[in-house]
Amino acid sequence: MKLTLQKSTQKRKAFAFMHLFAGTSLLFLSRHLYFHYPFYQTFISLQTKEIISFLFVIMLVVLWVDTILKYLFKSKLEETKLTLLFIFGYSLLLKLLSKLKSSKREINIKWNYEIKTAVLSTIVKFFYIPIMLNFATAGATAIWADLKAFDTNLLELNFNNLYSIAVAGIFLVDTSIFAFAYAFESKWLRSEIRSVEPTVLGWVAALATYPPFNALTGQIFPLAKSGDILIFASQPIIFTRSVQILILLCHLVFVSASIALGTKASNLTNRGIVSKGPYKYVRHPAYTAKLLAWLLTGLLYGINLDYYIFLIPYIFIYGLRAWTEEKHLSMDPDYVKYKQQVKYRVFPKIF
Repeated sequence: MKLTLQKSTQKRKAFAFMHLFAGTSLLFLSRHLYFHYPFYQTFISLQTKEIISFLFVIMLVVLWVDTILKYLFKSKLEETKLTLLFIFGYSLLLKLLSKLKSSKREINIKWNYEIKTAVLSTIVKFFYIPIMLNFATAGATAIWADLKAFDTNLLELNFNNLYSIAVAGIFLVDTSIFAFAYAFESKWLRSEIRSVEPTVLGWVAALATYPPFNALTGQIFPLAKSGDILIFASQPIIFTRSVQILILLCHLVFVSASIALGTKASNLTNRGIVSKGPYKYVRHPAYTAKLLAWLLTGLLYGINLDYYIFLIPYIFIYGLRAWTEEKHLSMDPDYVKYKQQVKYRVFPKIF
């Protein structure tokens, strides 16, 4: 289904109305839920709420300005995800009303590929935007706290502050990239969503590692008891520093993968194939780097054997994420070509 709205007053007005109504409604509904739904009230920090309020205004302005400019100057207009959402929602409302009125007239709702992609991509954005923003603000807060606590005259004693600042900075960059990519999708940014993960298994595997679902995952597979990571193991200082540097290297590979993705950064979606940065060597560098960092963390903090036993399910979860992602992305001929060029999933020359 590809509805093209030609240069006619009636159709152009219809395009503008559907696009603006759907976009504005989604923005106001999302903001309301982020600020008033019980989970988000406790999960989202005050700083994140301020950023969401600012981002809400920016996105609203972009929506209206973009729509008006297209209405005034573009001679040929095509349906967008927002117009598809409007059409689907309006059809669904008519069907519900007809059932309530016991009307014999049937309203057919076309749940086609375009509609499915529009609905699922909207859910993905709604779910991940506050999470990434909250992670980013938490990282910025942690960096500021460590900077205030840092004493340049006691460099050796404050190496842990440097380490903490570096880790927080890496994840601040990572989550900021993802937050921006979720918030803004456009042809100009080359970040349009081509498809969304089609299987329940793929969604379960991805959501199991993010709030609020990761709380349940953590209860079933607790990597460490509270207090385990508060003290370093009684190891030689050279060993401790060496492990910290290795962990930082893993985190650098992790964030370099996010930087390579850029505006295409997103979970559960295909926004176009990326083959630069660490993606030149393996197809899932971020998962490899994260799991290696977790393995090294056990050495750094001297956590007991239970840590490594419970790490096995997480290796399985990320393996499942990689497998479902590959199945999804392999629907794109570009990814099939990419797999032929980059033959290794997680380790160069090994697997």
